[in-house]
Amino acid sequence: MLSELTDHVIICGFGRVGRQVAEELMAENVPFIVVDVDENRIAHAQKRSYLTILGNAANESLLQKVKIENARAMVFYKII
Repeated sequence: MLSELTDHVIICGFGRVGRQVAEELMAENVPFIVVDVDENRIAHAQKRSYLTILGNAANESLLQKVKIENARAMVFYKII
């Protein structure tokens, strides 16, 4: 599936905001992938049949794996 990603959204983090974004994208039939460092959050996303990858979205090699060069957008939410 990763090799076929194009014009997709990369959701960085599957907390409250990431879950809401995923639901909206799914409703609109927009392809997306969830990236998170937390195994429990990834498992939760997988239970919803979302495409996922475990890891840190700040890692350049991970961003290459999720085809950032072909992505439509990248969404992240961070409380400072």
